[in-house]
Amino acid sequence: MGCYTYEGSLMGNEYPQYVNHEGIYLTPHAYSNPILAYTIWLVSENMLDTTGYIRNDKHDDVYCPYDMRDGWQYFDKQTQDWADDETLTVTCVHAP
Repeated sequence: MGCYTYEGSLMGNEYPQYVNHEGIYLTPHAYSNPILAYTIWLVSENMLDTTGYIRNDKHDDVYCPYDMRDGWQYFDKQTQDWADDETLTVTCVHAP
C-alpha cells in the first residue's frame, strides 16, 4: 500500500485526507457520511472516488483508517470482485 501523508481534511473537517508520493489517495468513499455513521475508506487515483484498489467497509463508523485493524479488501481484477486481505494493515507513524 505504501506510505501516505496527511494532506488535509474533507467534508467540513470530518475526515482526514491522505496521499502518497505517486498521487494515489486514501480517502473516504464519495458516498461516505459521518452523520449517518457510514464510512468506506478507499485507495484510489481520485479523491472521494467510488471505485478503487483497496477498501475497508467493515468498520463504517470509523473516521480514521489507522483505527481499523481488520476488514481491508483489494479489488481482484481476475474475479472482478473484492477479496479479503488479512495481511493488510494501516499504521499511523509520526515523522520527526
